[in-house]
Amino acid sequence: MVTIFITMETKLCKTCNTEKLLTVEFWHKSKSKKDGWEYSCKECVKKRTRNNYYSNKEKWNETTKKNHRKRREKLQEFKANLSCTKCNESRHWLLDFHHIDPTQKDFQLSQGERYGWEKIQSEIEKCIVLCSNCHRDFHYLEKKDGISIEEYVNLK
Repeated sequence: MVTIFITMETKLCKTCNTEKLLTVEFWHKSKSKKDGWEYSCKECVKKRTRNNYYSNKEKWNETTKKNHRKRREKLQEFKANLSCTKCNESRHWLLDFHHIDPTQKDFQLSQGERYGWEKIQSEIEKCIVLCSNCHRDFHYLEKKDGISIEEYVNLK
C-alpha cells in the first residue's frame, strides 16, 4: 500500500486574522508582496469592495459610465478605418461586426463596452465587417437559401 501525503499551503489573512488555504481562499497574486499573494482572503476582499461600493456608489457608477463611453468611442475610432467586406461602405456608424462562426462568439460587440480593449480586439478577430444593409441582406439569404457568409461575400 502506498500512502500519498498532500500538503495544502495555507496563509494567514491579515484582515480577518484567519489561517486559510492559499490556492482556494486567496484570490489575487501580487508581485509586490514577499510571498506573491495579496494579504486579504477572498471573503475580506469581497466585504471591503462591497462596503467601498455602497459608500461611494455614485462615484463608482460615474466611473463605470465614463469607462464604457471611452471604450465605445475607441471602438468607433477603430471602425473609422474599416469598410464593408461586401460593398466597401466606410461610414463607421453603418458598420457591423459579423461573427464568421457563431459558436465561437463570446459576446456581442454592440455590448463590448463592458469588456477591456484586449478582449474586444480578440472578439473582433472572429468577425468580418459588413455594413448594416449587407448584414441584414446576408441574414435574410442565410435563412431563405441557407447561404454561407463566404458565399455571400463572393456573390456578385
